[in-house]
Amino acid sequence: RSIATRRMLGGQNGMFFVPDAASSRDDAGRLIIPSREFVETQGVRMVFGMGGAYADGTIAVTIFFTNELAERSAVDRYASLISNFKMGTQAAIVAEKVFA
Repeated sequence: RSIATRRMLGGQNGMFFVPDAASSRDDAGRLIIPSREFVETQGVRMVFGMGGAYADGTIAVTIFFTNELAERSAVDRYASLISNFKMGTQAAIVAEKVFA
């Protein structure tokens, strides 16, 4: 598989990794990053991201488009970022101080 996903600790969190933005395809043979123009003009080589849900169902997502390549093991070091972000912003979510 060209896209790796995994569930993470810290509630409803998940992560994905696309090792080659220009050529990685899903199980149906479709490009995972379909915008060829974006990939080419920005020099995107690798994509990874993480996301999670707060207790109230609000979702937080971060996607990184990079012009460098890295092994999955290096990207896995960033997995805790979404949990840390959610912990740091939980009070704003509860106080409804976020954009709809």
